[in-house]
Amino acid sequence: MAKKRGRKQTSARANAPRPTLSLSLPQPSPKTAPFQSAMAALSIPGLLFALGAGLISQTFWGALILMTASIPLFWYMLYRAYGPDQRHKRYIGVAASLLMYGLMFWWIWVPYAVSVYVFPTPGNYADDKDVYGIKWKPNFSELVLILDNSKGENDFTQISMAVRTDLIISGFGVAPGIDTCSGERDMRNAPLTLSLDPANRNAPSEPILKNAMNGASVYRLKCERLSAGSRIEIRFPIEHPANSGRHQPSWVNIWFHLNAGQRPIRFLHPVCFVNSCRIPDTVDGRFVLSIPWWDVVGYVAFGQTALLSGLRLGSLQ
Repeated sequence: MAKKRGRKQTSARANAPRPTLSLSLPQPSPKTAPFQSAMAALSIPGLLFALGAGLISQTFWGALILMTASIPLFWYMLYRAYGPDQRHKRYIGVAASLLMYGLMFWWIWVPYAVSVYVFPTPGNYADDKDVYGIKWKPNFSELVLILDNSKGENDFTQISMAVRTDLIISGFGVAPGIDTCSGERDMRNAPLTLSLDPANRNAPSEPILKNAMNGASVYRLKCERLSAGSRIEIRFPIEHPANSGRHQPSWVNIWFHLNAGQRPIRFLHPVCFVNSCRIPDTVDGRFVLSIPWWDVVGYVAFGQTALLSGLRLGSLQ
């Protein structure tokens, strides 16, 4: 019996649980990783906004698209990063983003305040009279173009114009002032021939224009600046390609391109001087777009990719 009790006690001690040393480490909250992802995703709209700000001088509209797309993306990331118990942080983030966007928009958006006046006159000047550098001829009529920024408070730069009429533009003259312009005939689409000078048959004369719908009916001008409180007055001598005497143009179409700050502005300015006109839609056969379509497509695609990446990274699942 004693032996049996000893065996039972020995087996009981052998089967008793042995003391072990265990460390209880704090378990991460199930929301810690998604929260960190959402906080990291907040850098994506900031990157978009900074990239847009850096591209303002290169492509204004593409930069504006990026900066505008970054604002709602930033709001979404705020909503995912901070819960309902941290609404004050959401409100602060929304207010700060709106303030930054408003300041940036106010800084880059220069209002356009240029008035364009264009009209023909008979051009009844004396023969050989100097009109802003133009030696007037008896068969010249006149087309007057005025760019008026006298009431504006901002300068406009890199002004390009292409002026087209149904007659021949034989030159141009600019009224004296603080703004200067240069110009030339647009000969890119003009059909030309060469003739020989009867006095010197070995030397070609100037190119002869075949018809009115060619480069001589289009004149290109460039002005470096239209200063605030000033105006540019340009006069064009107009002549008929075949008939003698003074003939005024029936219509004019002017393509403008200028920069208001960093914002490019492009527009057509067609004017009819008779009862009815059929004015070409373009100045020299090319389409004129206010915003280059490749900029829009490229930056929308880039913004969509960044948006999808941010939504995926900031998703709390």
